[in-house]
Amino acid sequence: MPQHVHLFVGRTATDIRTVIGDFKRFATMELYRQNIHPAQLGTPQCTTIWARGCWCVYLHAADVQRVTAYINRNPMRDKLPPQHWNCVTPWPAGNDSPDYNRAG
Repeated sequence: MPQHVHLFVGRTATDIRTVIGDFKRFATMELYRQNIHPAQLGTPQCTTIWARGCWCVYLHAADVQRVTAYINRNPMRDKLPPQHWNCVTPWPAGNDSPDYNRAG
């Protein structure tokens, strides 16, 4: 999505705001590495592409599948193709638990 990001994260010992801050930092570094950050493309007053803070929603297990479906459909609402990123691990179908730990 060109104007916002959905980040679905399983439960972690790290504060979610730290996780989101790290995500923003690493994404910004990658934009610079690829020479596609707006500041490199003729918008020098653009020092950041991110809004301050974040909007965090904590899900109940019953909401996981509904929310992941919403996130997956979101690009099509703006007439964009489905988005698939090699850095994204799909949430496993049938696992409704926010306690799911992909690393475990």
